[in-house]
Amino acid sequence: MSRSIVIIMLFLLAFAPAECAAESLKFKCQGVGEGIIWKYTFEIDKEISKGTEKGVTLDGYPYTRDIEVVFTPERMQIGALGAKEFAGWIDRTDLSFSYGWANGSCDIIAVEKKDTKF
Repeated sequence: MSRSIVIIMLFLLAFAPAECAAESLKFKCQGVGEGIIWKYTFEIDKEISKGTEKGVTLDGYPYTRDIEVVFTPERMQIGALGAKEFAGWIDRTDLSFSYGWANGSCDIIAVEKKDTKF
């Protein structure tokens, strides 16, 4: 194999979207904002681009809310169901995220097996 083909393949591999064999995607995210550590869990049904967000309020109460997402080549935009603007995003290459006041990183967890990519 020629060097140029190897270099191109390595470039594509390095900048390809994160892969996960799943129809349903789950992200556990943690970040810091306003001096507070924020933790979120997003579970997305990729077929319908909707899902749930789970977190804890400032008062320490757990909550769940419905969300919808839009997949772009670089990010998964996240917003409350029916909202006109997105509240944040998860980067599709390095799994960094920005949501609400928090900036941090996510781990991706496959929930249901199927050949799809994040």
